[in-house]
Amino acid sequence: MGVVFYLLSHRDARRERVFYPIANIPCRVVIYGADERLFDEIAKVAEERVRELERIFNPNREESEVSCLNRGHSGEWHTVGRELQGLTSKALEWYGKTGGAFDITVLPLIRLWEAASKEGRLPTSEELKETLEKVGASSLIISEKRGIMFQKDGMEITFGGIAKGYIADELGRLIEGYGVHKYIAGCGGDLIMKGKRSFRVGVQDPKRSRGELMAVLEMPEGAVSTSGNYERFYEIGGKRYSHIIDPKSGMPVENGIISVTILGKDPIGADALATGITVLGVEDGVELLKKMPAFMGIIVKEEGKDLKIYYSKGLEGLITYNDMWNDVDKLPF
Repeated sequence: MGVVFYLLSHRDARRERVFYPIANIPCRVVIYGADERLFDEIAKVAEERVRELERIFNPNREESEVSCLNRGHSGEWHTVGRELQGLTSKALEWYGKTGGAFDITVLPLIRLWEAASKEGRLPTSEELKETLEKVGASSLIISEKRGIMFQKDGMEITFGGIAKGYIADELGRLIEGYGVHKYIAGCGGDLIMKGKRSFRVGVQDPKRSRGELMAVLEMPEGAVSTSGNYERFYEIGGKRYSHIIDPKSGMPVENGIISVTILGKDPIGADALATGITVLGVEDGVELLKKMPAFMGIIVKEEGKDLKIYYSKGLEGLITYNDMWNDVDKLPF
Protein backbone atom coordinates (compact mmCIF):
# COMPACT_ATOMS: atom_id res chain seq x y z
CA MET A 1 0.00 0.00 0.00
CA GLY A 2 3.04 2.21 0.30
CA VAL A 3 2.28 5.05 2.67
CA VAL A 4 1.21 5.60 6.25
CA PHE A 5 0.94 9.00 7.84
CA TYR A 6 0.99 11.06 11.00
CA LEU A 7 0.15 14.70 11.66
CA LEU A 8 2.35 16.94 13.74
CA SER A 9 0.75 18.36 16.87
CA HIS A 10 -2.73 19.56 16.04
CA ARG A 11 -5.14 21.06 18.55
CA ASP A 12 -8.31 20.28 16.60
CA ALA A 13 -10.23 17.07 17.24
CA ARG A 14 -9.19 14.23 14.94
CA ARG A 15 -11.77 11.80 13.53
CA GLU A 16 -10.93 8.91 11.22
CA ARG A 17 -12.81 6.32 9.17
CA VAL A 18 -11.27 3.46 7.14
CA PHE A 19 -13.35 1.44 4.69
CA TYR A 20 -12.65 -1.24 2.08
CA PRO A 21 -14.82 -0.78 -1.01
CA ILE A 22 -12.15 -2.13 -3.40
CA ALA A 23 -11.06 -5.66 -2.44
CA ASN A 24 -8.52 -5.32 0.40
CA ILE A 25 -7.43 -1.77 -0.45
CA PRO A 26 -8.10 0.62 2.45
CA CYS A 27 -9.68 3.99 1.76
CA ARG A 28 -9.31 6.58 4.50
CA VAL A 29 -10.89 9.82 5.61
CA VAL A 30 -9.35 11.83 8.47
CA ILE A 31 -10.90 15.16 9.42
CA TYR A 32 -9.77 17.74 11.97
CA GLY A 33 -12.09 20.13 13.77
CA ALA A 34 -15.45 18.73 12.61
CA ASP A 35 -18.07 17.63 15.10
CA GLU A 36 -19.10 13.99 15.18
CA ARG A 37 -22.34 14.48 13.29
CA LEU A 38 -20.68 16.29 10.38
CA PHE A 39 -17.85 13.77 10.28
CA ASP A 40 -20.26 10.83 10.16
CA GLU A 41 -22.09 12.41 7.23
CA ILE A 42 -18.88 13.12 5.33
CA ALA A 43 -17.53 9.62 5.96
CA LYS A 44 -20.77 8.01 4.80
CA VAL A 45 -20.91 10.07 1.61
CA ALA A 46 -17.19 9.45 1.00
CA GLU A 47 -17.65 5.69 1.16
CA GLU A 48 -20.64 5.86 -1.18
CA ARG A 49 -18.60 7.98 -3.58
CA VAL A 50 -15.72 5.51 -3.69
CA ARG A 51 -18.13 2.64 -4.31
CA GLU A 52 -19.61 4.65 -7.17
CA LEU A 53 -16.15 5.17 -8.69
CA GLU A 54 -15.33 1.49 -8.28
CA ARG A 55 -18.44 0.66 -10.32
CA ILE A 56 -17.07 2.88 -13.09
CA PHE A 57 -13.37 2.03 -13.15
CA ASN A 58 -12.95 -1.59 -12.00
CA PRO A 59 -12.16 -3.72 -15.09
CA ASN A 60 -12.64 -6.91 -13.06
CA ARG A 61 -16.28 -6.08 -12.31
CA GLU A 62 -18.30 -7.41 -15.24
CA GLU A 63 -20.95 -4.70 -15.09
CA SER A 64 -18.59 -1.75 -14.55
CA GLU A 65 -18.54 1.01 -17.12
CA VAL A 66 -14.96 0.31 -18.15
CA SER A 67 -15.73 -3.41 -18.60
CA CYS A 68 -18.62 -2.52 -20.90
CA LEU A 69 -16.25 -0.30 -22.89
CA ASN A 70 -13.63 -3.05 -23.03
CA ARG A 71 -16.16 -5.42 -24.59
CA GLY A 72 -16.88 -2.93 -27.38
CA HIS A 73 -15.78 -3.42 -30.97
CA SER A 74 -12.72 -1.68 -32.36
CA GLY A 75 -13.19 1.00 -34.99
CA GLU A 76 -16.43 2.21 -33.41
CA TRP A 77 -17.20 5.16 -31.17
CA HIS A 78 -18.42 4.22 -27.69
CA THR A 79 -20.32 6.73 -25.60
CA VAL A 80 -19.06 6.82 -22.01
CA GLY A 81 -19.78 8.86 -18.91
CA ARG A 82 -18.07 12.12 -18.06
CA GLU A 83 -15.78 10.60 -15.43
CA LEU A 84 -14.58 7.69 -17.53
CA GLN A 85 -13.87 9.98 -20.44
CA GLY A 86 -12.17 12.53 -18.20
CA LEU A 87 -9.83 10.07 -16.51
CA THR A 88 -9.02 8.41 -19.84
CA SER A 89 -8.03 11.83 -21.16
CA LYS A 90 -5.81 12.40 -18.09
CA ALA A 91 -4.23 9.00 -18.61
CA LEU A 92 -3.41 9.83 -22.22
CA GLU A 93 -1.71 13.03 -21.05
CA TRP A 94 0.54 11.00 -18.78
CA TYR A 95 1.14 8.44 -21.52
CA GLY A 96 2.65 11.29 -23.50
CA LYS A 97 4.56 12.80 -20.57
CA THR A 98 6.17 9.46 -19.68
CA GLY A 99 7.02 8.56 -23.28
CA GLY A 100 4.57 5.65 -23.20
CA ALA A 101 5.82 4.12 -19.94
CA PHE A 102 2.45 4.79 -18.29
CA ASP A 103 -0.10 3.09 -20.53
CA ILE A 104 -3.67 2.20 -19.54
CA THR A 105 -4.00 -0.19 -22.50
CA VAL A 106 -1.67 -2.67 -20.77
CA LEU A 107 -4.61 -4.77 -19.49
CA PRO A 108 -4.31 -7.57 -22.12
CA LEU A 109 -0.72 -8.12 -20.96
CA ILE A 110 -1.80 -8.21 -17.32
CA ARG A 111 -4.43 -10.80 -18.16
CA LEU A 112 -1.84 -12.86 -20.06
CA TRP A 113 0.60 -12.90 -17.16
CA GLU A 114 -2.14 -13.68 -14.63
CA ALA A 115 -3.33 -16.64 -16.69
CA ALA A 116 0.18 -17.96 -17.33
CA SER A 117 1.19 -17.66 -13.67
CA LYS A 118 -1.88 -19.66 -12.60
CA GLU A 119 -0.64 -22.40 -14.91
CA GLY A 120 2.85 -22.13 -13.41
CA ARG A 121 4.53 -21.09 -16.64
CA LEU A 122 5.88 -18.08 -18.51
CA PRO A 123 3.94 -16.69 -21.49
CA THR A 124 5.29 -17.96 -24.79
CA SER A 125 6.97 -15.60 -27.24
CA GLU A 126 4.04 -16.07 -29.59
CA GLU A 127 1.55 -15.17 -26.84
CA LEU A 128 3.55 -12.05 -26.01
CA LYS A 129 3.75 -11.02 -29.66
CA GLU A 130 0.00 -11.47 -30.19
CA THR A 131 -0.87 -9.63 -26.97
CA LEU A 132 1.48 -6.72 -27.65
CA GLU A 133 -0.47 -6.10 -30.86
CA LYS A 134 -3.45 -5.14 -28.65
CA VAL A 135 -1.47 -2.62 -26.58
CA GLY A 136 -0.58 1.01 -27.19
CA ALA A 137 -2.46 4.09 -26.00
CA SER A 138 -1.61 5.90 -29.23
CA SER A 139 -4.37 3.72 -30.74
CA LEU A 140 -6.90 4.98 -28.20
CA ILE A 141 -8.90 7.93 -29.55
CA ILE A 142 -11.06 10.34 -27.53
CA SER A 143 -13.65 12.72 -28.91
CA GLU A 144 -15.46 15.15 -26.62
CA LYS A 145 -18.67 14.64 -28.58
CA ARG A 146 -18.43 11.03 -29.77
CA GLY A 147 -16.70 9.24 -26.90
CA ILE A 148 -13.86 6.68 -27.06
CA MET A 149 -12.62 4.49 -29.90
CA PHE A 150 -10.20 1.55 -29.85
CA GLN A 151 -8.28 1.28 -33.10
CA LYS A 152 -6.92 -2.21 -32.39
CA ASP A 153 -8.86 -5.44 -31.98
CA GLY A 154 -8.76 -6.78 -28.44
CA MET A 155 -7.76 -3.51 -26.76
CA GLU A 156 -8.73 -3.12 -23.11
CA ILE A 157 -7.96 -0.41 -20.59
CA THR A 158 -7.28 -0.44 -16.88
CA PHE A 159 -6.88 2.46 -14.45
CA GLY A 160 -4.81 0.54 -11.92
CA GLY A 161 -1.96 3.06 -12.10
CA ILE A 162 -4.06 6.21 -11.81
CA ALA A 163 -7.46 5.43 -10.22
CA LYS A 164 -6.31 5.61 -6.60
CA GLY A 165 -4.89 9.07 -7.21
CA TYR A 166 -8.19 10.06 -8.79
CA ILE A 167 -10.10 8.70 -5.79
CA ALA A 168 -7.88 10.69 -3.41
CA ASP A 169 -8.53 13.83 -5.46
CA GLU A 170 -12.28 13.21 -5.48
CA LEU A 171 -12.39 12.62 -1.73
CA GLY A 172 -10.56 15.88 -1.17
CA ARG A 173 -13.08 17.74 -3.32
CA LEU A 174 -15.96 16.09 -1.47
CA ILE A 175 -14.60 17.00 1.96
CA GLU A 176 -13.91 20.60 0.99
CA GLY A 177 -17.46 20.81 -0.31
CA TYR A 178 -18.54 20.58 3.33
CA GLY A 179 -16.38 23.57 4.22
CA VAL A 180 -13.67 21.43 5.83
CA HIS A 181 -10.07 22.37 4.99
CA LYS A 182 -8.04 20.28 7.44
CA TYR A 183 -8.05 16.66 6.37
CA ILE A 184 -6.27 13.61 5.00
CA ALA A 185 -7.95 11.41 2.41
CA GLY A 186 -6.86 8.67 0.10
CA CYS A 187 -6.88 5.14 -1.22
CA GLY A 188 -4.12 2.61 -0.65
CA GLY A 189 -0.76 4.34 -0.99
CA ASP A 190 -2.23 7.51 -2.52
CA LEU A 191 -3.05 10.39 -0.18
CA ILE A 192 -3.97 14.05 -0.30
CA MET A 193 -3.38 16.21 2.79
CA LYS A 194 -4.66 19.69 3.51
CA GLY A 195 -4.29 21.84 6.58
CA LYS A 196 -1.51 24.43 6.23
CA ARG A 197 0.56 22.46 8.73
CA SER A 198 3.40 19.99 8.38
CA PHE A 199 2.47 16.36 7.92
CA ARG A 200 4.67 13.39 8.74
CA VAL A 201 4.37 10.77 6.03
CA GLY A 202 5.79 7.32 6.66
CA VAL A 203 7.11 5.50 3.57
CA GLN A 204 6.72 1.73 3.63
CA ASP A 205 9.92 -0.31 3.90
CA PRO A 206 9.90 -2.29 0.62
CA LYS A 207 12.06 -5.03 2.19
CA ARG A 208 9.85 -5.69 5.21
CA SER A 209 6.25 -6.47 6.09
CA ARG A 210 3.44 -3.94 5.77
CA GLY A 211 3.53 -1.14 8.32
CA GLU A 212 7.29 -1.12 8.84
CA LEU A 213 8.87 2.11 7.63
CA MET A 214 11.87 2.92 5.51
CA ALA A 215 11.68 6.63 6.28
CA VAL A 216 9.48 9.45 7.51
CA LEU A 217 8.97 12.59 5.44
CA GLU A 218 7.98 15.94 6.89
CA MET A 219 6.01 17.73 4.20
CA PRO A 220 3.50 20.55 3.74
CA GLU A 221 -0.01 19.92 2.44
CA GLY A 222 -0.11 18.13 -0.87
CA ALA A 223 -0.28 14.64 -2.37
CA VAL A 224 1.90 11.55 -2.12
CA SER A 225 1.83 8.28 -4.06
CA THR A 226 3.94 5.13 -3.81
CA SER A 227 4.34 2.39 -6.41
CA GLY A 228 6.22 -0.82 -5.63
CA ASN A 229 6.54 -4.49 -6.45
CA TYR A 230 6.98 -5.72 -2.89
CA GLU A 231 3.34 -6.66 -2.16
CA ARG A 232 1.96 -7.82 -5.51
CA PHE A 233 3.86 -10.08 -7.89
CA TYR A 234 3.66 -13.19 -10.06
CA GLU A 235 5.55 -16.24 -8.82
CA ILE A 236 6.55 -18.70 -11.56
CA GLY A 237 9.06 -21.49 -11.19
CA GLY A 238 10.18 -20.17 -7.82
CA LYS A 239 10.96 -16.71 -9.22
CA ARG A 240 9.04 -13.54 -8.44
CA TYR A 241 8.04 -11.24 -11.28
CA SER A 242 6.77 -7.69 -10.76
CA HIS A 243 3.03 -7.10 -11.28
CA ILE A 244 3.98 -3.91 -13.16
CA ILE A 245 4.29 -4.70 -16.86
CA ASP A 246 6.39 -2.77 -19.37
CA PRO A 247 3.86 -1.96 -22.12
CA LYS A 248 6.60 -1.91 -24.76
CA SER A 249 8.28 -5.25 -24.06
CA GLY A 250 5.30 -7.04 -22.54
CA MET A 251 7.52 -8.22 -19.68
CA PRO A 252 7.35 -7.47 -15.95
CA VAL A 253 9.78 -4.69 -15.11
CA GLU A 254 13.20 -5.97 -14.04
CA ASN A 255 15.22 -2.77 -13.73
CA GLY A 256 15.98 -3.10 -10.02
CA ILE A 257 13.45 -0.51 -8.84
CA ILE A 258 11.49 -1.80 -5.87
CA SER A 259 9.77 1.40 -4.76
CA VAL A 260 8.93 4.85 -6.13
CA THR A 261 7.36 7.58 -3.99
CA ILE A 262 6.19 10.80 -5.65
CA LEU A 263 5.20 14.03 -3.88
CA GLY A 264 3.38 16.99 -5.40
CA LYS A 265 0.14 18.92 -5.41
CA ASP A 266 -1.69 16.69 -7.91
CA PRO A 267 -2.59 13.18 -6.63
CA ILE A 268 -3.59 11.97 -10.11
CA GLY A 269 -0.27 12.99 -11.62
CA ALA A 270 1.67 11.59 -8.65
CA ASP A 271 -0.01 8.21 -9.08
CA ALA A 272 0.65 8.01 -12.83
CA LEU A 273 4.20 9.28 -12.43
CA ALA A 274 5.04 6.70 -9.76
CA THR A 275 3.98 3.91 -12.11
CA GLY A 276 5.69 5.47 -15.13
CA ILE A 277 9.03 5.86 -13.36
CA THR A 278 8.87 2.28 -12.12
CA VAL A 279 8.68 1.21 -15.77
CA LEU A 280 11.28 3.71 -17.04
CA GLY A 281 14.02 2.83 -14.60
CA VAL A 282 16.27 5.08 -12.53
CA GLU A 283 18.17 6.94 -15.25
CA ASP A 284 15.18 7.89 -17.38
CA GLY A 285 12.96 8.32 -14.32
CA VAL A 286 15.36 10.82 -12.75
CA GLU A 287 15.61 12.78 -16.01
CA LEU A 288 11.80 12.89 -16.23
CA LEU A 289 11.46 14.17 -12.66
CA LYS A 290 14.05 16.87 -13.29
CA LYS A 291 11.77 18.23 -16.01
CA MET A 292 8.78 18.33 -13.65
CA PRO A 293 9.38 20.90 -10.90
CA ALA A 294 5.85 20.35 -9.54
CA PHE A 295 6.89 16.88 -8.31
CA MET A 296 9.63 15.37 -6.18
CA GLY A 297 10.52 11.72 -5.81
CA ILE A 298 12.28 8.95 -3.91
CA ILE A 299 13.39 5.92 -5.91
CA VAL A 300 14.67 2.77 -4.20
CA LYS A 301 16.74 0.38 -6.32
CA GLU A 302 18.37 -2.97 -5.76
CA GLU A 303 21.76 -3.31 -7.44
CA GLY A 304 22.89 -6.87 -6.85
CA LYS A 305 22.99 -7.27 -3.08
CA ASP A 306 23.18 -3.52 -2.53
CA LEU A 307 20.40 -0.94 -2.14
CA LYS A 308 20.51 2.65 -3.34
CA ILE A 309 18.15 5.58 -2.80
CA TYR A 310 17.79 8.32 -5.40
CA TYR A 311 15.89 11.39 -4.22
CA SER A 312 15.01 14.94 -5.24
CA LYS A 313 17.34 17.56 -3.76
CA GLY A 314 14.29 19.49 -2.55
CA LEU A 315 13.69 16.74 0.00
CA GLU A 316 17.04 17.21 1.75
CA GLY A 317 16.52 17.84 5.44
CA LEU A 318 12.93 16.57 5.28
CA ILE A 319 13.66 12.81 5.36
CA THR A 320 14.48 10.75 8.46
CA TYR A 321 15.57 7.19 7.66
CA ASN A 322 14.98 4.20 9.91
CA ASP A 323 17.25 1.32 10.91
CA MET A 324 19.26 -0.22 8.07
CA TRP A 325 18.29 2.55 5.66
CA ASN A 326 20.66 4.97 7.42
CA ASP A 327 23.58 3.05 5.90
CA VAL A 328 22.18 2.82 2.35
CA ASP A 329 23.83 4.97 -0.33
CA LYS A 330 21.72 8.07 -1.03
CA LEU A 331 22.10 9.95 -4.29
CA PRO A 332 20.39 13.35 -4.71
CA PHE A 333 19.35 14.62 -8.13
